[in-house]
Amino acid sequence: MTAPSEATPDLDDLTRRVPGQALMAECIRHQAARHPRGRIARVLGVHAVAPDARSWYVGALGERITARLLDALGPEYVVLHSVPVSESGTDIDHLVVGPIGVVAINTKHLRDARVWVAGDTVMVNGHREPFVRVARSERRRVVRTMAQRTLPVTPVTSIVAVVDPASVAIRSAPEDVLVLDARRLVRTLRRMPEVLGHDAVWALAGALSSGSTWIDHAAPEDEGVVPRFAAIEREARIARIVRLAWAGGGCAALAGGAVLAVAAIPGLMAMVTAVTGS
Repeated sequence: MTAPSEATPDLDDLTRRVPGQALMAECIRHQAARHPRGRIARVLGVHAVAPDARSWYVGALGERITARLLDALGPEYVVLHSVPVSESGTDIDHLVVGPIGVVAINTKHLRDARVWVAGDTVMVNGHREPFVRVARSERRRVVRTMAQRTLPVTPVTSIVAVVDPASVAIRSAPEDVLVLDARRLVRTLRRMPEVLGHDAVWALAGALSSGSTWIDHAAPEDEGVVPRFAAIEREARIARIVRLAWAGGGCAALAGGAVLAVAAIPGLMAMVTAVTGS
C-alpha cells in the first residue's frame, strides 16, 4: 500500500484496520461467554473455539487469506480492510482503490465446499446463500457514499471471493457481481480496464480511507483485538495438534488410559507449546 515515489498520499485512519477486524471482535465477544476448557478437555484436544464463535473465527481467517492475495496487487493500489460502514458494526471486507476504480470484495471462507452459481442464485453444498444480494447491497452503499461525499464518479465493481472451495462452478454469471475462487482474484483485477490516473487514485483513496466518509461517529478502535484473537488462534492450533496426535496413534490410549493421560497433561501441554512456538 505504498505510493509511488513521485506522490505523497494523504491516507487516513482506516489504513490501520487489519483484515477481519470486525469478525475478530465478534469472535472474541462470543468466546468470552464460554467457560474455559478444563484439563481433560485440553488433553483430549476438544475444540478451543466456542460453537457460537466458530463462524466468526473461520470468517476472520478467510479475510486474512484474501488480504494476503491482495498484497500482490502492487504499489499503485490501496487496499482497505474491514471498512466500517454503519454504527451497528456492518463492514465491507475489503475495498480496493486503484487504476481500475473501486472494488468492494466480500470474502466467503468455504473450505472444501462446492459452490454453484446461476445468475443471482448461489448454492453451497446444495444450500442457497444470499451472497449476490449482499454483494450488490455493498456496491450500492459504496456508490451512495461516494455520491453523498461528492467524490468523482468512478466505476465500482462488486466481487464475492470464495476462499478454499472444492470448486466454483459458474453456470451463468450474475449481471453485476463477480463470484470467483479467491485464487483467481488478483489475476481478475489485473485484467480489468484502467480508468483512473495516478493522482485520481490517490485522491480517491485519501477520501475513502477516512472513517468519517462512511459514518459520522465511528466507535473507537479496540487495539486489543489482534492480540486477543491471536491467543484464541494459538489455542485452537494447539487443540488441533492434540486431536491429530490422538487420531494418529492415541485411540487405544483414549479408550483405556484417559486417567493416565490427564496425569500427563503438564508434560503434554509443554511439548505441544514447544512445537507450536507459543
